[in-house]
Amino acid sequence: MKAMFVPMLALLATGCMTTAGDDHGHGGPPSSDNTALALEAGGVRLVTLASGSTRPVGFGATAAEANAAVALTQGQRGQEAQLSDCSAVESGRLIHTSWPENGLDIATDPATGRFVGWNVSRPGLATMNGIGVGTTRADLERAFTVEMVTDSSLEHEFQIGDGEYGLSGLLDGPGPNARVIVMWSGTVCQHR
Repeated sequence: MKAMFVPMLALLATGCMTTAGDDHGHGGPPSSDNTALALEAGGVRLVTLASGSTRPVGFGATAAEANAAVALTQGQRGQEAQLSDCSAVESGRLIHTSWPENGLDIATDPATGRFVGWNVSRPGLATMNGIGVGTTRADLERAFTVEMVTDSSLEHEFQIGDGEYGLSGLLDGPGPNARVIVMWSGTVCQHR
């Protein structure tokens, strides 16, 4: 997994932000063949593979924009379901759009129609520096300043950064070879 992101990082070193209507520099209009998805605290990022240009889709974007961005990179629309027992939001409801092939869920608040979080539970998708499900704790700690959540009811929970704009996740054990088994950012339903 890490080897896949090293060439992408080299391309990104020369990248720039895209604007609406941009053909992403090289390779034609954005498509699942030339656009990748990177996970990040506070949202997701579209990455044009040929040029290294990027475009953030942050929390607060419309549900339609977030769903379209992820669908573009996955080559298909996600499966939508409403969760009605989510204490993470005032209404108790979140809409999750899922891509089961890669374990990605994006959450939107039906009260506002806005993208509020993501959750990933399978290897494949990762942050720009290659951190995702399957990463070892040692690699996680080399990439980020990691705080273990000691008062969590979820075993081996970690946090990177603060609150809804940080990254969180679970490891399958306590040691340096323990692996990330789930990762999230923003408002998602983690039943504690």
